[in-house]
Order: sequence, then C-alpha cells, then structure tokens
Amino acid sequence: MTSPIYRFPWLLDLAMRAKYRSYYGARLDRVCALVPEGARVVDLCAGSGAIYRHGLGKRVEWYRGFEISESMVRRARARGLPIEQADARTVEIPDCDVVLCLDSLYQFGELATAILQRAANQCSRLILLEPVDNVVQSDLSSLAGLAAWITDYGEGPVHFRHTESSLREAIEPIGEWTLERIGADLLAHTSRAPSTAE
Repeated sequence: MTSPIYRFPWLLDLAMRAKYRSYYGARLDRVCALVPEGARVVDLCAGSGAIYRHGLGKRVEWYRGFEISESMVRRARARGLPIEQADARTVEIPDCDVVLCLDSLYQFGELATAILQRAANQCSRLILLEPVDNVVQSDLSSLAGLAAWITDYGEGPVHFRHTESSLREAIEPIGEWTLERIGADLLAHTSRAPSTAE
C-alpha cells in the first residue's frame, strides 16, 4: 500500500526537511551549483520538484522531470512545474546536458547500474545524491520496517538502501566520478563525459 508521503506529497517535503535539518538547503545548493548555467536538465525521480523549486528552474534552459507517483506529479503540475508521470526504469530519456537522480537510486536495486548507463548515454554530466546512512539499516527491526514502509511508492515496502560501498560499486562501471559526503548522503557527479560503451 502506497505510504502517506507518496499519497500526500507535502508530507514528503516535511519529512525531508525534518530528516536533513541544517543539511537540507546545503545539499540542494550543492546540486544546483554543479549544474551549468543554461543547461538542459532531466530529473529522473523528480518527486514534487524540490530541486526545481530550490532555484534550479531559474538557471537552466529547460528542465524535464519524470516521476512515477501520480500524486507527486499532480501536486507538481498544480504548481506549474514541468514534471510528467513516467517510470525511470523504462522512460525514454531525451538528449540533455545533465541528468539528476536525487534520493531515489535505492528504489531500483540491481537495476541501478543499467538505469544510470542509459542516462549517461544521453548526457554529458550525471549527478547523484543518495543517502548512505539510513534508518532502514537499523538493528531495530521495528524501526527498519517503518523506514521501509514509509518509502513504499506503490510497489511495496522498500527494504534496500545503499551503503557507501554498494553505491560506489553500482556507479563504478559508468565512468569517472567525483564523490563528496554531505551529512548522511553521498554526492556523486561525473567529472567528464560518461562512457557510452554498451
């Protein structure tokens, strides 16, 4: 059953602010700073458009967000944001300068590398922001279960989360990366055009 944060998108915004507290704005600022002025941007898991609303939308030539959650898309479009309903696992990614995947790679499990490779083939810079210290990894089963349930976007509780080592393993085949820690997150961005090898 879809969790409340996906049925009521304002709860996701609230939960993210509560989780990251003083890091919330800093992490989005850093992502925005990595996107060149006037870039064409695809946001693979756009949610309710937090990064666009944070200021990215004013800096880019165009932005296309894709989001699987119907309620997230409905809220975003009510705000006039260019976000459409699509599944990152199957969506046709248009040619662009930058692809973003923020706080979402864990949802794809073993498919993550293949999704990133498809994205890399369409852009010159790939930017990931992924939590690597997570409540779902807690030794307390009730706490871990709650964290898995709260991230159910409609296909069941999501028990998997990346650690820093598993994220490094998932992205290593794509190309060369620059890695930064921002609180509980790992920010990874390509430092040159990613490999287009099949």
